[in-house]
Amino acid sequence: MARLPEIRPKFHNPPLAEQAVTVCFDAIQGFDICDFGLFWGSIRDKFPKSETAPRLETAVEQFGEGIRFETGISFAPIMLPRAFYRSAEGDLVQLQNDRLTFNWVKADGRTYPHFDETLSRFLDIYEKFLAHVRERGLPAPQLRQAELTNVNVIEIRDFDDDFANIGKIFQVDPLDRTSDFLLNETFIRTRQHRIIDSDRQPIGRLHSVISPVFNPFESKKAFKFELTARSAPELQKMNDVKGLFEDARSAINVAFLATVQPEMRNRWGENDG
Repeated sequence: MARLPEIRPKFHNPPLAEQAVTVCFDAIQGFDICDFGLFWGSIRDKFPKSETAPRLETAVEQFGEGIRFETGISFAPIMLPRAFYRSAEGDLVQLQNDRLTFNWVKADGRTYPHFDETLSRFLDIYEKFLAHVRERGLPAPQLRQAELTNVNVIEIRDFDDDFANIGKIFQVDPLDRTSDFLLNETFIRTRQHRIIDSDRQPIGRLHSVISPVFNPFESKKAFKFELTARSAPELQKMNDVKGLFEDARSAINVAFLATVQPEMRNRWGENDG
């Protein structure tokens, strides 16, 4: 069950370029290389392209006294690779023996369908994965953690012509200096927040990164604004996961609204969701 207030802004033309919905679980004993192909058979009609990718290490949020910045603990003792399954539209399913992800990916002419639809697609894929696990006689996944990531890409031409004028899009620390021999060129920001419930207990952590990017093939400058909300590693049931995703959605939306300038929100066609 969600524990945070619902923050649901909507935009006519949001800068969201990708959204990833992930669940992590203990490595499934008996899951083998053949399972990548067998599972693909259950989603191949919608994800007809497949490939192999390097394995991802699962980051685990730890909470104790103070804030901990190290999160590189893996659930998986068996180093199987990661499989990609791509749809014709560019969406992506990622699978390894300790995590499953669905990525909605923006492409030319595609409109962001909003989180409810993205989550519904993920849950449908997860149910197919559970059916595969049962059919193979493997242990049911022991859920541990869930995460939601939004990747926003804001082209420089949307607000100016140079990285230095980031203040036109983001609420940032003052960039100007009193010295006449320091000229701002660009800006990189990384922040980390605990997500707490009404009892001020940590239920997850929010990571946000603003960084300049450049597409050399299209000669486009942009800022990437990536936000990831990740739960504490104590999830047990799928209802807990669904509630976490609602909390993650609110946390990401609050951070996004607080970080971007009102003028940019107007340009993206914000309305009260």
